[in-house]
Amino acid sequence: MKVYRPEDRKIRNWLQKMAGKHDVKLEIQESPMFVSSMDWNRDYFSDNRFFQLDYYKQQRKRLDILVDEEGKPEGGKWSFDPENREKMPEDEEPPEIPQFDSHYVEEAQDYVEENFSDNPGKTENFFWPVNRKQAVENLDDFLENRLEKFGKYQDAFDSDLKFGYHSLLSSSLNIGLMTPEEVIEKTLEKHGEKNYPMNSLEGFVRQIIGWREYLRAVYHLKPEMPDRDYWENEDQIPEELYTGETGITPVDDSVMNAVNNAYCHHIERLMVLGNMMLLMEIDPDEVYRWFMEMFIDSYEWVMIPNIYGMSQYSDPEIMTKPYISSSNYIKKMSHYSGDWEETWDGLYWNFISEHKEKVSEINRMGFMTSTLERMNEETVEEHKENAEKFKQNLDL
Repeated sequence: MKVYRPEDRKIRNWLQKMAGKHDVKLEIQESPMFVSSMDWNRDYFSDNRFFQLDYYKQQRKRLDILVDEEGKPEGGKWSFDPENREKMPEDEEPPEIPQFDSHYVEEAQDYVEENFSDNPGKTENFFWPVNRKQAVENLDDFLENRLEKFGKYQDAFDSDLKFGYHSLLSSSLNIGLMTPEEVIEKTLEKHGEKNYPMNSLEGFVRQIIGWREYLRAVYHLKPEMPDRDYWENEDQIPEELYTGETGITPVDDSVMNAVNNAYCHHIERLMVLGNMMLLMEIDPDEVYRWFMEMFIDSYEWVMIPNIYGMSQYSDPEIMTKPYISSSNYIKKMSHYSGDWEETWDGLYWNFISEHKEKVSEINRMGFMTSTLERMNEETVEEHKENAEKFKQNLDL
């Protein structure tokens, strides 16, 4: 029996077990859902550390994507990420995204409403591609109408900004309606016609052959990741993270985007939701469960490294620092402001204080403990009180 490589370890182990039990020869072939074979990934990481940018550079060279004849990056830089951190102007109006329907989806909506009406989510908002034709139409629409401005606004988020200029391709890629190879091919072909800004083109390419491939490799090569728990956080997910009623406006808006659309873009997931869940000291297993429940593109292979490796920093070997911030980052990338800032900053500095020893051991975070030590006692106590008040309100 020939099968494409199942990414989920449980499914692959079950297949191998059943094949052995029934004396069936099982031949597992590389999946077309990725541009890198696991053999190549193993060879690469046998001699290299887990560092995404180095991995991405090697991908570009190996695949001959956006490199010149000497193997140097087009545009003079491997990453234009520093240029992709602009908040979106309040009068900016991203184009409408394609809407797709299907009678199969309608049947599924009726079934879910009848049998799972109390589960989080809204069935009436389903617009995602569910077949090959729709997935290709969505890609074409992105290349025609959204990629040009994707770069500089890819990290932006706001109360009424649901999708921005993002591609919305992750679910189509993850369920196999299209392959990353064809996405890259069509993108580069369209670039010949439209001449996209390099920060947009490179930023999108990096998501496809950089981050997506890297996280898949990490998932398979670091199976112990969910067992690591650097911070030893133990709190449970409060109900307010399902209803969008925490009182922290950016968090509540992102929660409701997930509830209404089964989607938030990468910065909302990492720097709003994941950031806040770490500052709230929620058990990473609980965080993982929430993300698996709430998003259209959730699979074990992508959520385990995203949660345990990135947003919750459970395994320090995967990322160079935890993705936590004060309210300053939120205000920098959005137009949010309000009383929630005191709560956010209270949680942030209380977290630094409670985990001062572990924070100081992280090279790129040590300066935060120095900043904390320079604060006067009154400010430190105020941050602690704001954090404790918030946690008490959520029964944490």
